[in-house]
Amino acid sequence: MKRKRIFSTCGCVLAVGMAISSVSVQAAVYSSIQSSVTKPQTQAGDGLFDYCSDEVKEFAKNFNKDEVFSLAYRQDGETRIDVATFDADEIQAFFDAMSSIKVKNVTTERSSDCDDIFYFTFADASAYRISFNGHHLEANGLCYEISGDEDLWKLANALLKNGDDENDQIDNLETKNQDDTDKSGVINSKNGNEGAKNPGIGGIVGNIGNDAKNNNTNGDAANSADPDAVVSYTLTSIVDQETNETVARCYAPSDYTIEHQIMWWGDGKWQSPASPVQVQIQASDSNMMYQMAYMSDVQYMYDEMYAQQGLYEEGALFYNTYPQLTPMYASGYADFIISSLVTDTDITIEAEEEVTAEQEDILTELAQQCYDEQQTAVQSGGLVAIDGVACTASDRTYSFMLDGIDYRAKVVTMTKIIQFSMTQAAGYSDTYYVWNAPYTYIYMTPTAAFEKGLDDFNLFMLNTKVSDGFIIASSNLSTQLIAQISNGTQSTQTPGDYFKSEMEKQPDTYDTENFCDYILSQNAYETSDGSTIKLPNIYDYVYEGDDGKIYAGNTVDQPAGSTRLYAK
Repeated sequence: MKRKRIFSTCGCVLAVGMAISSVSVQAAVYSSIQSSVTKPQTQAGDGLFDYCSDEVKEFAKNFNKDEVFSLAYRQDGETRIDVATFDADEIQAFFDAMSSIKVKNVTTERSSDCDDIFYFTFADASAYRISFNGHHLEANGLCYEISGDEDLWKLANALLKNGDDENDQIDNLETKNQDDTDKSGVINSKNGNEGAKNPGIGGIVGNIGNDAKNNNTNGDAANSADPDAVVSYTLTSIVDQETNETVARCYAPSDYTIEHQIMWWGDGKWQSPASPVQVQIQASDSNMMYQMAYMSDVQYMYDEMYAQQGLYEEGALFYNTYPQLTPMYASGYADFIISSLVTDTDITIEAEEEVTAEQEDILTELAQQCYDEQQTAVQSGGLVAIDGVACTASDRTYSFMLDGIDYRAKVVTMTKIIQFSMTQAAGYSDTYYVWNAPYTYIYMTPTAAFEKGLDDFNLFMLNTKVSDGFIIASSNLSTQLIAQISNGTQSTQTPGDYFKSEMEKQPDTYDTENFCDYILSQNAYETSDGSTIKLPNIYDYVYEGDDGKIYAGNTVDQPAGSTRLYAK
């Protein structure tokens, strides 16, 4: 589904196991959804809930607004919009409006782009769905005409409007001015590599240069690719100069230049004891036409009571541990990234890749796994309860103008939000969120060349990542630093020394999968050193050269000095 919306008015399309709100300070409980459209039931009346499944009927019979975690509403028309309310009285109003609806006759009318879906969600990982198509009730595999539904649509429209108003207030989706971007932790479109104090990805946008402009003047040439050409890819190991440890790897076309930054706590705005070390990698061709970037995990924190007291400041450390940032679903975080990278120009969302039911199941499984782990961890203390977990993924494409040239950019990312609340035993109530973006990939190029470079970007995403050892070592370092801050103690080792000692204990492998591994069609090949490279499944022939390069193409012509690889 194609959509074009400017940031100041955009909502968020969630790639999750259930529909929840647009970018919001509330995290969502992942749940198994009891649908209103399961198996046919015997109706005892003409009310809406009389036509629903037994599970939904039981929910309606025992409805208590104070037990409902949220009411989420998805409007799926020409564009998809997700909003939600967590207000008990508003949830009651929605329930009352639905209870007033009368069901009439079965109708054969169906609309392909007019769905309205409501979810009543609970903190115990359950949810109940009520679906409408073209303002007809969907139940028992059929569509029914209804009456008395005016109040429901008034409430739904008001919730949509409130959701838009909230989005307009979130400044991280607005184009930032020059001074703000210099301090934002990401590079801006005017400074390129010149901003010495800019801690972001060096040159992800950069100065476009004459070569790129000249190449962009011929759109046909930019998009023309020889289908029989053999392309080569080179592995680059990323070494941290402070510890002399290999922390990541990058696969990119052999003629690309690879640059990286290893950022430690204190180097940038978003590095912290919670994210003490971060890897940022950029791959670009010689004229900077094709640019790809990777950012490793970043951790954030948001505390409602802290914010209500006026103490929230984006990027400032929360009690010297986590940088503060309003929690975002992945699509909102993608907007946050691109609007920080590209400034002083309008940015339009061109497309959002749809997530399949299978992929939603994977996200739900990840969220449930995290929920179970956190539930076990908090039970021992008794003062903190876990309210829910949201795992979301997004693959968004944007358009904008840079130096008079039409550009396209793609941001692929994931966020995990964990919502906690203080129990009565703690003596006060509070809700807070610990959340992170495990990875972010960015692709940027003039529009005329965008399609041509997508296969290279897919290979970059499948193979460019931090090592398994880095993930473990950085997590252990974070745990140690936060414990020291909480206890007022100090280690005899520097963070770098501790990190190095932890890295030496860990395997030099890259087996941890990103969500990209689930959404991209691929084949895996084992190289001569026993490692694995994943390639988009568009190539019939893959070879490994004596020079260590990987050659891929669709012709039988084997490069000299190479050995053919076969998919696992």
